This record gives sequence, C-alpha cells and structure tokens, in this order.
Amino acid sequence: MPVKEEVREELKRRLERKYDTVLALSRMLNIKLQNVHLKGDKLYIRAAVPNEQVKNEMWNQAKRVDPRVSDLELDLQVDPKTVAAGQPRAATPRTYTVKRGDTLWDIADKYYGDPRLYKKIFEANTDRLRDPDDIEVGQVLIIPQ
Repeated sequence: MPVKEEVREELKRRLERKYDTVLALSRMLNIKLQNVHLKGDKLYIRAAVPNEQVKNEMWNQAKRVDPRVSDLELDLQVDPKTVAAGQPRAATPRTYTVKRGDTLWDIADKYYGDPRLYKKIFEANTDRLRDPDDIEVGQVLIIPQ
C-alpha cells in the first residue's frame, strides 16, 4: 500500500474513533449508514433517517464530540420509510468522557448507584474497550439506561 494511502487509512481510523459515539448512536437507532469514508480530510457519514428528531440527535451527538464539527461531514436525509411503522426506537444514549483517575467501577457507581454494574458499561462499549480495567482519559463511553 502506498504511503499516502496508509496515511489516509490512519486518518480515517482516527476520525472514526473520534466520532465513535455518533456511529454507535446510529447503530442504537437502527440507522443504516450508506457511506462512511474520507472526503478530503473529513470523515463523511451519509444516512437516511426517519425524522427530523433523529437527524437532530445525530447532529447533537456530533457536536458533543466536537462543537465545531470541523473534521466531519454529516449528510443526513429525512426519509420516513427508513423505519417500519410501529418499530420502537431506542432512546438516545447517555455518554461519559473518561477523566483522570476514573474506573468503570466508579462510573457505574455514579450512574447506577451500584459499582458492580460496571460490566453493563463495558458490554455497551466493547467496540472501543478490550478490557474493563483499561480505559483512557478522553474516551467517550456509552452509558446504557
């Protein structure tokens, strides 16, 4: 693979990690992504969403990650046919940004009042965590309800 292509692939992986909660939200809301690729030096995500509310939820999550959204192009088209009538829609997930000294045990205690529920947080974040004892400052974790 040429060096330039390797650099582009690394940039794409870095941006996908940065916006992983946006991608996770799309999965939780059963939104089928039509495109996820680099467009210039930005991550380009295109999807059809069932309504304006879902479109706004996706944008709000992107802005939580980076208020300027300077390295993301989010192309969301409202198409009510994307979700079958009556299909329940998942709630917008809570997120938590890991701070120095945090553990999943402490985060579970904060959100659930029971630190033993740390596995619930770990299981919701297996796409970004390999070990419940190995979290990094700055990681954005999904906190399931």
